[in-house]
Amino acid sequence: MYTILLVDDIPANIKVLIEALEDEYEIIIATNGERALRWAESDQPPDLILLDIMMPEMDGYEVCHRLKANEFTQDIPIIFVTAMHEEEDETRGLKMGAVDYVHKPYSLAIIKARIATHLAMKEQRDQLIKAEAHLQEANDSLEQRVEERTADLVKSNAKLVEEVFDHKKTAKSLEKARIAAGQATQAKRDFLDNMSHEIRTPINGIMGFTSLLKVSSLQERQKSYIDMIATSTDRLLSTVDKVLDFAKIEAEELELVGQIFNLAELLQAAQNQTKNKAQQKGLVLQQKLDATLPKLVVGDPERLLQVLVNLLENGIKFSDEGTIIIAARQHNHLERGVLVHFQITDCGVGIPVAKQRLIFGAFNQADTSNTRKYEGTGLGLTISALLVEMMDGRIWVDSQPGKGSTFHVTVALEIPTAGTQLPIWQAEQEAPTQGTAKTGYEATGINRSARILLAEDEQVNRQLLCDLLEAQGWQVFAVANGQEAVDIYKKEQIDLVLMDIQMPLMNGHEATIAIRQLEETSKQHIPIIAVTAHALAGDRGKCLEAGMDDYVAKPVKARVLLDKIHERLSG
Repeated sequence: MYTILLVDDIPANIKVLIEALEDEYEIIIATNGERALRWAESDQPPDLILLDIMMPEMDGYEVCHRLKANEFTQDIPIIFVTAMHEEEDETRGLKMGAVDYVHKPYSLAIIKARIATHLAMKEQRDQLIKAEAHLQEANDSLEQRVEERTADLVKSNAKLVEEVFDHKKTAKSLEKARIAAGQATQAKRDFLDNMSHEIRTPINGIMGFTSLLKVSSLQERQKSYIDMIATSTDRLLSTVDKVLDFAKIEAEELELVGQIFNLAELLQAAQNQTKNKAQQKGLVLQQKLDATLPKLVVGDPERLLQVLVNLLENGIKFSDEGTIIIAARQHNHLERGVLVHFQITDCGVGIPVAKQRLIFGAFNQADTSNTRKYEGTGLGLTISALLVEMMDGRIWVDSQPGKGSTFHVTVALEIPTAGTQLPIWQAEQEAPTQGTAKTGYEATGINRSARILLAEDEQVNRQLLCDLLEAQGWQVFAVANGQEAVDIYKKEQIDLVLMDIQMPLMNGHEATIAIRQLEETSKQHIPIIAVTAHALAGDRGKCLEAGMDDYVAKPVKARVLLDKIHERLSG
């Protein structure tokens, strides 16, 4: 059993963590820095330390500094758990060598997940170090034996067999090291997947109920509050998406997907996704498309759209008036395609020459002062640069302070032929401006008597989806896990299933497989749509492989989900 050292001078904080962790870990306690150092330097040091910062006599930063300066204790993972949430506080803690930084108040589920992840990574790191040491020892030993026995090689046939055996042993050690490295990569992948789920699930509830409240009867002040909540949540989601996208690219979890797409539709989609923000600031969006460009091309339209939207949003953020132009022209004709040159020109504050290369780096911004006017993580341009690099393209900026900026992207796109076997991309349609009184959505010819099975373990999201579906006149059978979903499917006549993935007892993949097995007897096929916070690369493919018909990532947009339901019910 792993041992965790809790360092906190407040008994109530210690009590909460002990109750949450004592079933899985051996807990030791230190109420000040000196005691924490003595525990860490003991014959049985802890496997991980949860360290508060604000403590009398010796604060958490000093404790961390001493631990990292001590050869005996420097490899113990440290997670700061503190109410100090300023960026400089977190940066200071991580620079001192902490592996993580958790703000109070915190979710026990998230802190338990982080503890488990860092302990797993520590174990894998220790195993890798042992494997490398063993490998080095074997290599050193092998070199010595070869030098000593070369002269007697002919006479030492038996010794040669022994050396061959040692080579095999070394190969096994290398394989163990390779497996250990793969396990560390998998741990990072699992952590990203878990974080995506844990963050998107509550955001889905906030955004969904905010959307329902916006079309209900409210006073003007209440409406303004709801609008502010919606704006803040959109900003939070944008930040989360950028951080997760950056993490996926860094972990090499993001892959490009080739599709046939229409360049004009791509530019229009980019304009549609950003026009509301532009209108809110009184800005005008224009697009220019070179008539010599081919109508259809092959590439990854979703990732290219992400780049264009990031650049348009950047221009909108830094422009207070005027027109922002998105243009595409033919830069060069290639043997099997065309080199397309995209330009996004804004009328913003401009960027000094010395800063122009830095803005594409992770977390870099042209203005990093505490008095800066424009908010943001600095990841939008970084992600755009990384995506363009994945496409073997080029991105740069021309700008002068006070005269706006023009961002350039060149990407090589193939021209499809009659034999090109790739899916055709369809841009997401512009959201409707009017709808039903309750949901803001209206579809023509939709089946109002449908019976829908909803499997969702999270209560808030289950209630949200129930309200959304019942507003369409559908009968909803709501359950909290996959086993209950299978049981209801056996008893009721169901027209469509909405299936979450991460659920207790039986997950969404297992429930879908069970339903498809039942259908082998009934000879019918019920549409199953995944509605899940698992939104990393490959998650959609896993759902389709399990037998689902479609996939919607949380946070759910009501129009997108209802369109997919309507499509399946109509088919």
